[in-house]
Amino acid sequence: MYNSSAPSWLYEGSADYLAYEALLSLQSIPQSHYDFFLSTQYEECESALKQKALNNVDNTEYFFAAYSCGRIIFHAMSYQFNENDQFDFWNKLVRSSPVSGYSIEEFKNLITTNSKTNKLYDDFKKVTTSEQYALGAFRMLVGSIDIISTKK
Repeated sequence: MYNSSAPSWLYEGSADYLAYEALLSLQSIPQSHYDFFLSTQYEECESALKQKALNNVDNTEYFFAAYSCGRIIFHAMSYQFNENDQFDFWNKLVRSSPVSGYSIEEFKNLITTNSKTNKLYDDFKKVTTSEQYALGAFRMLVGSIDIISTKK
């Protein structure tokens, strides 16, 4: 399921996202811990995106953003894709991908097939590719998440 040509955030972020969602669903961590780590990762991501677009963090001092930004992006997309099922987005991503693993192309294709996530595509593209606009686009992309939207 791993595609070595994909940017690290795609796999590291999805792993972080799934781990925290599972821990919360299994009541292995309280909501307050979940919220704390989500908020912390949001801040870490902002810090990195001031310097680098997300696709450019691999092999740099900002590699931590692969985890933090990746998780936040998966969180935002999952919530927008289906707010009643936080695993629906990831499940569809995996099922629509070849055996060799999901890639950024499958991620983009899935985003653009859903009316709620399709409107986020331009911001997503800027977060991942534009050094100049990554931070602002990130804030727009995740603005709909309750815990994140309270951060100004």
